[in-house]
Amino acid sequence: MGRKKENNLSLINSTETMEKATYGISFSKTQHIECKGNINYLEEYEDFIKDMNFSERINLLLNSTGISSDNLFYTKMISLMKLLILLEENLGIFLVGEKCMAKSSTYSMIFDDLCLVKSNLPTRPWLQGNANKDVENETKIPLEENVIIFEEVANNTESEVKEIVEYLKEIIESGKFLKNNKQSTETKASFAIIGNNDSSFKNLEDLGRYKLLKHLPKTIYENEALFDRFPFIFPHYSAILGEIKFTENNIDIIPIKILENIIKELRKKEIFSNLSLTEIDKAKLEGRNRKIIAKVISMFTKLLFPEKLEKLNLDDWFVKGITEIILHFRSLTSNKVYIPFNKDSATFILYFLGFDINQIDWILFDKERIIVKKLGENFISKIALTEYGVKQNEKEYNFYFENPQYKNEIMRIISIEENKKILKQEIGNYYSKKVIYYIKSYNPEDISSEEKNKQIIQDIQDSVDRTRQIEWIEEFIGVPNFMLKEAEKISKAIFNTINKKISRRNIVLIDGDIKFLNFSELIEEKKTM
Repeated sequence: MGRKKENNLSLINSTETMEKATYGISFSKTQHIECKGNINYLEEYEDFIKDMNFSERINLLLNSTGISSDNLFYTKMISLMKLLILLEENLGIFLVGEKCMAKSSTYSMIFDDLCLVKSNLPTRPWLQGNANKDVENETKIPLEENVIIFEEVANNTESEVKEIVEYLKEIIESGKFLKNNKQSTETKASFAIIGNNDSSFKNLEDLGRYKLLKHLPKTIYENEALFDRFPFIFPHYSAILGEIKFTENNIDIIPIKILENIIKELRKKEIFSNLSLTEIDKAKLEGRNRKIIAKVISMFTKLLFPEKLEKLNLDDWFVKGITEIILHFRSLTSNKVYIPFNKDSATFILYFLGFDINQIDWILFDKERIIVKKLGENFISKIALTEYGVKQNEKEYNFYFENPQYKNEIMRIISIEENKKILKQEIGNYYSKKVIYYIKSYNPEDISSEEKNKQIIQDIQDSVDRTRQIEWIEEFIGVPNFMLKEAEKISKAIFNTINKKISRRNIVLIDGDIKFLNFSELIEEKKTM
């Protein structure tokens, strides 16, 4: 981590405490570390991370739970979101995906002391206790646990599923149950329903409730009210997450026993009802969304900014960014996916990835990549946010180097790095309404620029001198429409595109010539020499 602090929250080395299990899943060995009753580990944790930036805090937490900080952004977000039911009460989530994608390892192998894990859906008597037993019986029953996990759900009959689904909705909504079918009792339990589903997906836009949950009884995926109580689906597919990487050797981590102690204390703190959420568009808070969004912001605040729990003075970029991520996972319970990569999430993602925004010129989202232009650099970094983003990088890199005859039409690609997560490419003056500027060196809405462009277009149309036309094009702020039409012709010749419209996002102009920049979506068929 680069920073060690002598206190009661001493880190331990992952080499000595992590093992590889079946399917490559990491888990903690018995660490022989017992929590000392006279130590407030939450205070120690808060003190330990106070000088860490946002990215460092995230990486420490992920590595401590067995998930490498080297994973893709989306993979790391899901890993963090899975902690939601450990820290917030009366909530449910779905985890679905391919086999061997570590869907349940967080609960069954890392935080197994905090979770009750059961195969398949339960019965109502199992959850609330045997009616033949006395209410005063000291044996703890499932609904008195904090977290209950249902694994490998698929084998129940429709009638069994309908009964338990209605019961889960009831107890999550009320926070109460009839213990041993006799006494009204409070429950703070949160739930996860986990199942395998071998559906195939290309990218985030391809996701949706029916595809994700169609392996489950239709009583589940057709029950609209259930998704107000189980508001999130976390997809575990290699086409989305890539290969999940687990904590490497020789990494400093928080001992699991101590992290469990911290989580227990954080769960007791109810802050979601005190969050103002004034930074968020009211339309995004309609209905049950407000409470759902508040609970997730609460969870992230507890884990990453415990020093802010008292005053709740949260930064706008944090609240807005988390909200976009929440709305995405929330949308997976419908069949219209919300893509979270936009202006409201941009700063959150940059901080998450470890950038200093004071060093950023501009950024752009291109499908499932974030394109970052730093101040003082003449190249951009195309950073994959999902495995599909990795494929975007790979397609562009391969096409560029396998088709040298088109190098004059494509901005020079410098390198591909970090297992294809980052593609570096030269950049010229780039103009697109989709660009998010951090240094206001150019304002696309500038009226004087618009008037100047109109005059340049008129001059180009009136002139037959090619040299003067190129000079005027270079003075043009942005890319004129007629150049986009020309780019479409060139695109068809190079990429074999069919009915694909070219936008300013795809090209730059260098000395009046069109150069393709973002072109992974244009490649229809790989050309060879």
